[in-house]
Amino acid sequence: MTLGITPLLSIFRNLTEITGFCVLFLLLDHPRFGWRRTLLYYAAFILSVGGVGTIWVLWDPGSYQKFCVLVFVLCASVFLIYVSANHPFQSYYNFSMQMFVLLCLLFTGIWCAKTFFGGNPWAELLIRIGYISVLAAIYYFYIRKPFCGLTEALEIPWRGACVVSVAGNLLVIYVLVWPVPVSLRERREQFIFVCMCILLLIMHIFMFRTLSIVKDKIEEQQEMELSLTNNKLLQRELELMQRAVEEARRIRHDIRHHNLNVAAYARKKDIKGLLDYLKEYEEEQALSLPVSRCENRTASNILSEYEAKARQKGIEVQYDLKLEQNIPVRDVDLIAILGNGMENALHGCLASGREPQRICVCIRPRSDKLAIRITNTCSDQVKLENGRPKAGGVGVSSILRSVKRYGGEADFKVQDGEFILRILLNISGGNEAVQSITEKV
Repeated sequence: MTLGITPLLSIFRNLTEITGFCVLFLLLDHPRFGWRRTLLYYAAFILSVGGVGTIWVLWDPGSYQKFCVLVFVLCASVFLIYVSANHPFQSYYNFSMQMFVLLCLLFTGIWCAKTFFGGNPWAELLIRIGYISVLAAIYYFYIRKPFCGLTEALEIPWRGACVVSVAGNLLVIYVLVWPVPVSLRERREQFIFVCMCILLLIMHIFMFRTLSIVKDKIEEQQEMELSLTNNKLLQRELELMQRAVEEARRIRHDIRHHNLNVAAYARKKDIKGLLDYLKEYEEEQALSLPVSRCENRTASNILSEYEAKARQKGIEVQYDLKLEQNIPVRDVDLIAILGNGMENALHGCLASGREPQRICVCIRPRSDKLAIRITNTCSDQVKLENGRPKAGGVGVSSILRSVKRYGGEADFKVQDGEFILRILLNISGGNEAVQSITEKV
C-alpha cells in the first residue's frame, strides 16, 4: 500500500502535526495568559487549523502539498506570537526552530514509511507520533531549562538568530516543495536535502551555544555591578564606624567637662537647668548616631544611602518597614533588589516632571513570603513591554535574577502617575535555603 490520502488519515495527520508543533513551542515558551486560558486558546487553534487543513487536502490535494506549509506558517506565526509573553524576536526564534523540526518531520515520516514499511500511511502516522514524543521528552528534560534561561537574560541578541533561522526555514520550504515534493524526487536530491537539514541543525546548535556565551557575559557584568554596589555599601558602613569611633573619642574627651557642668547644676540645686542641659545633650548625641530604618542592617544602610540622594533632589521618601536582621535572603540579593529598585525609583521621579515627587517603600513578611513594594512618581510616557519596563536595563534584569533564586515573583505596573514594583520572595526554607542558594552560585 502506498501513501494515500483518506478523510480519517488526513484528520489524524493534520492534528498530529499541528498538536506536535504547538506542544514543542509551548515547552520553550512563557505564556502571556494563565495556563487554563492558554490551553483553551491552543485547543481552539489546533481544531480550527486542523479542520481547515483536512477539508483542503480532500478538496485539492495538489495545492495542499505545495502550499500547506506556507499557509500554516502564516497562521501559526500570528497566533503563537500573540499568546507568548516573550520578546517578539525570542518568540519568532522559538517558532522558527519548531518550524524546522516540523519540516524535518514531514520528510522523515514519508521517507521512513516508504523505505521500511512499503508506504503504509498508518506506519507514517505512528512514526510522526514517535518523532514528536521523543522530541518533547528531550525538550522537557534537557532543553527547556537552559532555553528559558536564555529568554530571560537576552533580548537584542535574539534578533540576529531569528533572522538567520527564518531565512534557513524559507530555504528548506522552497527545496521541500518546489518543483515537486522532495519525497517524490530521486535519492540524490533527497540526500542533498537531508544534508541541508543537518547543516541547519548544526547552525541552530551553534546559535544556541553563542547565545549561552552572551548570557554568561551579561551575568558576569551584572555580578560585577552588584559587587560594586556591595563595595559602596561596605565603604559607607566603614565610614559610619569611623564616625562612631570619632564621636566616642570626642565624648571621652568632653566627659570631664560634662561631669563638671552636671556637678555645677547640682551644687546650685538648679534642677530645671540640669534637666534642660541633659535634654540638649541627649538630642546632640542622637544626631551623631546613624539613622536605622529597620532591624536589618543591610536593608537599612542601602535604603539610607538612596534616601540621602533622594532628599538632596527634593524627593520625599516614606517607609513602612518590618524586617528583622536574620532573614533567609542573601545580602547580595537584598542589595540587588532594594538598590536597583531605589535607583530606578530615583530616576523615575526625576524624569517625571511632576510635583511633588515621592518614593514609598514597604517591606513586610507574609507567612512564608517576604513582600516588597516600591512605588515612585513617574511620567505618563513610561511604557511596559511584556510585563517589564520598556526602558529597563541591567537593573531590572538584576532584580529578576535575584527574585528567581527564591522562586519568587516580580510585577511591574504603572497606575495613576505612579510606577509600582511588587516583589514576593519565597523564604519558607529559612537559612538552609540561603546556604543552598549560595552553594549553587
